[in-house]
Amino acid sequence: MNIQEYDEILLQWSRELAFYLRRLGAKKETAEDMAQESLLTLIEYEDDLPFNKLKPWLFRVGINRYLDNYRKETRRREILMEDYLPLMKEMSEKENPQVEIFKESFLTLSLFQQTLLFMKYEENYSIETMGFLLKRPQESLKTELYRTRKKLRKIMKEREEK
Repeated sequence: MNIQEYDEILLQWSRELAFYLRRLGAKKETAEDMAQESLLTLIEYEDDLPFNKLKPWLFRVGINRYLDNYRKETRRREILMEDYLPLMKEMSEKENPQVEIFKESFLTLSLFQQTLLFMKYEENYSIETMGFLLKRPQESLKTELYRTRKKLRKIMKEREEK
C-alpha cells in the first residue's frame, strides 16, 4: 500500500468516526474536531499498532474524547447553575420584573452562551483568559459574545412585549 492510499484510508476512517460521534449526539463541529484530534493521536502512535488494529483504536480514542467532553460540559452546566441560581434568587428578592425576564431569557441560551456571559460578566474574565480556558481564538469569542448579547436582548424584548 502506498502513502496516498494509506492517507485516504485514514481520512475515510476520520469521516466515519465524525459521523459516528454525531450519531452519539455530538454537534457537527465538535464531532469533526474530535475526529481530527483522534486522527492526530493515531498518527503519533501508528508505529506501535498493527494496521488491523488502527481503526478500532481510532474509534476508541474518538469515543473517549467525546465522553470526556460530554462529562466536562455536563459538569460545567452544573457548576454554572450552582453558582448562578443563588444569584438569580438574590436578584428576584428585589422584585424587579426585569429580573424574571432576564432569568427566563438567560436559561433559553445554549450552555456555551451561558458560560460565555457568566465568565465575562460574573467572573470578570478578560477575553484573553476566556480564550485560554475555552481553547478558542479570541476573535471568535468576541464575535460569539456579541451574538450572544444580541440574542439575549432580542429574547428579553420579545418576553417584555408578551
